[in-house]
Amino acid sequence: MTAIDTPPKPLRVLVLLLSVAAAVGGGAGLFVALFKASAVLWASAGFLVVLLIAAGIGLLAGFGRFASGYGMAALSVGGSIAGASLFAWRDLASNIGRDPQIGPVLLPWLGFEALCGVGILLAGASAVLTRRPRSWGGVGKGLAFLVPAGILVLAGSVGLDRIPSEDSGRVIALSVLLFGGIVVGTLVSIGGHHLIRAFELAADDPAKDRSS
Repeated sequence: MTAIDTPPKPLRVLVLLLSVAAAVGGGAGLFVALFKASAVLWASAGFLVVLLIAAGIGLLAGFGRFASGYGMAALSVGGSIAGASLFAWRDLASNIGRDPQIGPVLLPWLGFEALCGVGILLAGASAVLTRRPRSWGGVGKGLAFLVPAGILVLAGSVGLDRIPSEDSGRVIALSVLLFGGIVVGTLVSIGGHHLIRAFELAADDPAKDRSS
């Protein structure tokens, strides 16, 4: 393992802290699934066990394991935490969402776990990109297309609700969907290409540049 393969310490510490936070939240959720419902919520418990396992792997990554494949490790850990918390939340909400004590905290709990998962994903992506500083240019170009695409989607979702439901309104809504879909699809395709290229550049062997 070379020094360049080792992720920066601040990013490893961030992954470590986020994994600990996710594990604490997941443990609390598991306690609720096992002991706070009228019957054991096995689906929630299963998803939360997956979350805790992922957080444990995140702890290992925070201590420096998986250095050569840090991006993939972070993707697996962060995605598992976010996904498992979402599925667990759906089961918890449908079974004990009306509980006056537990119900109000379920959505904030989901947001907290999702933020931990996304934070780990971003930390892993940053760890990969720091291997080749030039790759950040591709990230900037990608975001320059993806951010407007996200804004257009949000604006469209709000605007469509305000279009009348009469026949002329349906024609307008269909036109907006078709035109907006083309524009958003184009922006996402271009932005995604730049992001993928940035990570491809970061994955290249830096020794090639030194030898060329």
